[in-house]
Formats: sequence, C-alpha cells, structure tokens
Amino acid sequence: MNRTKIAKDLLRIAEGLLRTAEDDFDEQAWSDAGWKDPAEALYWYRVGWKNPREALEWYDSGWGDADDAYGWWIANWDNPVEARAWYNDGWRDPYDALAWYQAGWGDPEEALAWYDANWDDPEVALAWYDAGWRRPKEARIWYKAGWQDPEEAYKYYRKGFDPKEALENFKGGNV
Repeated sequence: MNRTKIAKDLLRIAEGLLRTAEDDFDEQAWSDAGWKDPAEALYWYRVGWKNPREALEWYDSGWGDADDAYGWWIANWDNPVEARAWYNDGWRDPYDALAWYQAGWGDPEEALAWYDANWDDPEVALAWYDAGWRRPKEARIWYKAGWQDPEEAYKYYRKGFDPKEALENFKGGNV
C-alpha cells in the first residue's frame, strides 16, 4: 500500500470522527445553557465537557482554555474560581494542588513554595508554616534532622542553633 493512499485513508477517518463529534453536539442545549458563541461551545464540547452549564460555569470563571479547565474539573475541584486562583499562582498539577488546598492552605502561592521545597505532606508542611516558619527549605532541614515539633524547633532556629545540635541538646535536656 502506498503512503499517499494511507495518508488519505487516515484523513478520511479523522474527518469522519470530527463529523461524528459535531453530529453529537447539541448546539441548542448549549445555547439554552447560556453559551453565546456556538464555536466556543463546540470547542469545550470537543475537549470532553458534556454538561453545558457546568462548562459555562468554568468558562465564566476565567478559564479560557477548555483543556486546562477540564483537567482541573476531572481532578474534582468543585469551585472553578478557587481552582483558577491556584492555577494562576503557578500550580499545574490539579491533583497536587487539590491535596494542598484540602489540607487547609489558603494561599496557593505560599503553598507552592512549600511544595517546591519538597514537602511531601501538605498537612505536615502546614503545621510548620502555622508554627511561624516562613522559609520552607530551612524548615525542611529541621524536619529532616528529626524535629517533630515545629514550634519547639522554631524557638531553637530563631536562637541560631544548628538543627542536629539543638535536637541532641533538647532531647538530652541540656537546653
């Protein structure tokens, strides 16, 4: 079989799939849901959005890219405005972002700094943040040195102690 014929066959198949997707698209339902631009609605539909009202809620929340929005929706973000805030602050993995959001992090930019500092557990990271730590890499050094109490560790950090030395003295009652 020659390459030209294969290419033409593949093109015909692709065109047929596209027509099928367009045939399944109910433009009136999307219009009734509030979509003003049928071409934009079709684009969102092709990405995977099947519920026009849900898609419109995400679209109206500032999600211009249907693919990005769909990824965050699939990750079970209930609030498209919150999801957009996390996306705008640099989060690209919606599942990781959701874990940090659900752990109680209110500031996506601050959460991202801790995530980027290789904190695996957002709840543990939040405990250290709530204890006053504002340098996630420094906090991680103290955590990795064996400190489990972030408030106690922060006291010694502020006094200029080395994390291991402070831990030895703290555990031995020498401090």
